[in-house]
Amino acid sequence: MFSNPSALLASLLFGAVGFVAFMYGKKMALWRPMVFGGALMVYPYFVPQTWLIYTIGCALCLGLGAVHLPRLSTNYAERLKKARQALVDFLRAARTGAA
Repeated sequence: MFSNPSALLASLLFGAVGFVAFMYGKKMALWRPMVFGGALMVYPYFVPQTWLIYTIGCALCLGLGAVHLPRLSTNYAERLKKARQALVDFLRAARTGAA
């Protein structure tokens, strides 16, 4: 199954990332992280070459990031905009209250 220690390490590494992605998707009821997580956990058992394990694992991790990170960055941008507006409102209220 695993021809050398580096293949075993890759399997454990990508399997752990896949498990975390799968559990996150399950908790948040998001099917895309669950699919990528399941693929990351399962594919090393069917790929015989070490370089292919690393290549496919990196591609799946990049796919997971490309699919899920835009949603996180959008939420972050919205929260940052709300925080800036709250700070501006606070400073305006402090300025008018002090005057």
